[in-house]
Amino acid sequence: QIICGASGGGLPKMLRAPFDDIVDDGATQRWLLLGMGGGYDVFTALPLYTELVQRGRHVVLGSLSFVEDLANTDKHLGQRVHARCVRVCHRDYREAGRADAFTGDTFPANYNPELHLSRWLYANGARLARGDDADSGGNDDGEHGGVDVPVYTFDLKAKDGLSVAEYAAALTIVCQRERIDALVLVD
Repeated sequence: QIICGASGGGLPKMLRAPFDDIVDDGATQRWLLLGMGGGYDVFTALPLYTELVQRGRHVVLGSLSFVEDLANTDKHLGQRVHARCVRVCHRDYREAGRADAFTGDTFPANYNPELHLSRWLYANGARLARGDDADSGGNDDGEHGGVDVPVYTFDLKAKDGLSVAEYAAALTIVCQRERIDALVLVD
């Protein structure tokens, strides 16, 4: 069916979302999806993450975080990329024998949305990339996934606050490090 006189059944350019043009242009290959709400907001990026990965794009996740004492390197494993940003990855905790970190029953002992997301993507990432609708439970041995996806965690809970300049500097480092072409903020 032709809609609004468009040939080939597609929508005319003026009715297409600009986002589709960016995804389809071929030049935008490396994406940073950044949760802006401080916590689980980054999870709202999962449908977009899945779509982009299925289209063969490199996708990096990030989150403004309220994780307790993120600067405490004894508690939080990961690679510090800036004074206010840590690259959190399931693999880092697993290899350090801390796979059970942040699995307690009470807050704040169990609060680390970014690590929980990295764990979930490890268990389910390959299935998402393939577009499988199979079991979403996954497991930690990589049987259903095994894709280690880091989540850049920006510290919002620092005792002295997070200035715009510090946040911009940390974000710039992540974008340069990952060679990001497009940044999408989710909330």
